[in-house]
Amino acid sequence: MSIGASLQSLFQGKRERALGVSERLMLQYSAKGDEASLAALFDLHSTKLFYFLKVLSDSSIAEDICQRTWIKVIEHRHLFKSGDNFQAWLFTIGRRALIDEFRKNAKLEYSNEAVEAFTVSELVKHAQSSVEDDVAKGLEKDVLKHV
Repeated sequence: MSIGASLQSLFQGKRERALGVSERLMLQYSAKGDEASLAALFDLHSTKLFYFLKVLSDSSIAEDICQRTWIKVIEHRHLFKSGDNFQAWLFTIGRRALIDEFRKNAKLEYSNEAVEAFTVSELVKHAQSSVEDDVAKGLEKDVLKHV
């Protein structure tokens, strides 16, 4: 047996022994679709995932991304491999979903530049006409009440 083969078998043995509860649960869920395993994983990791995402964003975004992350875990369970660290895999999915959310919001902010193309006086005129329309509608309602 070569040294490389000996080292490889040594590392594979450590990797297999290092499987934790989460990794075993995920492999069971991945292989059999066992919902109890998924529920246990959720109980073990949902709070940690939320706080990880909250540190990088805010509470409402973190909640949304947590939900998306667990959906991706369900959809992509076949991609989890024996020997992978489940928490690292989960947090990577969450981090990538958060980055996608930031990119999406950046595009929305970028499209707001069209609004910035208006001059201030145009925006004021538009706001005044909107207020005048609302006032006129309110006066019409008041007149109709008294008639």
